[in-house]
Amino acid sequence: MTDKNPSTDKKKQATNWPKYSILMSVYQNDQAEFLDRAIASMFAQTVPFDEFIIVVDGPILETVQAVLDQHQGRIKLLKLENNVGLGSALNYGLQHATNELIVRMDADDISLPERVEKQLAYLVAYPATEILSANIEEIDCFGQSTGLVKKMPVTNTEIRQMMVYRNPINHPAVVFKKSVIEAVGGYQDLYHHEDYFLWVRLFEQGHVFGNVDEVLVKMRMTQDSLRRRQGWQLFQSSTYLSRYMLTHTLMTRRQYRRRQGIYLVKTMMPVWLLKKVYQLLLRTKC
Repeated sequence: MTDKNPSTDKKKQATNWPKYSILMSVYQNDQAEFLDRAIASMFAQTVPFDEFIIVVDGPILETVQAVLDQHQGRIKLLKLENNVGLGSALNYGLQHATNELIVRMDADDISLPERVEKQLAYLVAYPATEILSANIEEIDCFGQSTGLVKKMPVTNTEIRQMMVYRNPINHPAVVFKKSVIEAVGGYQDLYHHEDYFLWVRLFEQGHVFGNVDEVLVKMRMTQDSLRRRQGWQLFQSSTYLSRYMLTHTLMTRRQYRRRQGIYLVKTMMPVWLLKKVYQLLLRTKC
């Protein structure tokens, strides 16, 4: 089975861009229509991929399997018998990736055609950067823009400052170096905080972050997406992360108390109010 992109764009290939592997995970709640669009957006990249890895995290819908079957020979499918969660599934995919540069993609989002090209250009211009994401535009279940953008800080210093209170990296838009992720033990299980916890541990080791200051990915945001950001279990995960940062001198006690207060309110408020908070305080207009 070949996992190479059959697309031939001589202009882009002649630029000698670094080779990269796309890493995606699908599971039982993913929808076929969204997955099909997500995959199509990666095949439409102006710089073709060298490898496309999709980890099937346990049982999936027949319609989702049908979408994957359509791409046999063009993607590398890795199947897990049981659902192990996003972090463990991505670790499994990383083990099978042949390239140092990994481009993350979620199964229900859409990458703009020049997403990878612009991120590769950034990494070529700033080679010290090891983890790079970008701004994302939120879309609804119909693929229509909500008019909101999740804008991230740009410099390593600004990212470090935000990390104390919020996740400063958009996981669906991230590109990173495989060796760097593996050096800190990869993703670790922490309910809905697998990526955030990874960034914290990477910062602790002095790795360099960056964000491209423009929208490169459209992220699907639904009522279910908001519900996943609520509840006692999520607050417990946040508390674990706060304590980690405190005990590893990544935040002060004052910052710890403030962060705990913010997350207690955020995870316990009703969905309609949480939606308003995101719209008014945590997002910018397109």
